[in-house]
Amino acid sequence: MNLEKKCAVCGLKRSKENRLQKCSRCTSVRYCGAACQKQHWKEHKPRCQEIVARQAEDAARLNERWDMAIDYLRGNDPRGFRALLDETPEVVNFESEEFGRSRLLHASSALNRIWGCKMILERQADVNAQDSEGQTALYVACEEGHKEIVGMLLERQADVNAQDSDGVTALHTACQEGHKEIVGMLLETQAA
Repeated sequence: MNLEKKCAVCGLKRSKENRLQKCSRCTSVRYCGAACQKQHWKEHKPRCQEIVARQAEDAARLNERWDMAIDYLRGNDPRGFRALLDETPEVVNFESEEFGRSRLLHASSALNRIWGCKMILERQADVNAQDSEGQTALYVACEEGHKEIVGMLLERQADVNAQDSDGVTALHTACQEGHKEIVGMLLETQAA
């Protein structure tokens, strides 16, 4: 099996001098330039459309599953939530565009669903994932005053010094909201 990255038409291999570009629609093939891409388009077009359609279907399916997961969190339904995660494990690190690229860990932290955070973290959730405003689940838990979730995230090595898009950290937000116990927890972990 040859795993070298190369132009789909002429076979030019990727190197420092030859930066290959992927098809901007499906990102599944590489080209050395516009001429090779144009030459290959007639052959690639049907496959490209198929890949793009499948990607859209996958995104729609995950978006639907994410909505269901939020309903389980809001409804305080751990059994339904666990079944959904078991059925669709990729939803754990799915970013919801509708909700500012939030993930289920952000939502569980905001809703103070300790059981939800545990289930998500057991499934290798990215504890330091940031939403579109740069906020992590730790930031959200600190803002909301959810001490137990803050402790859980800190145990999982959440980055206490991660900054949102305005340069605000979890410590800043905990101080601003007056959550003294959480401030103490963060300071014990060397938060700046």
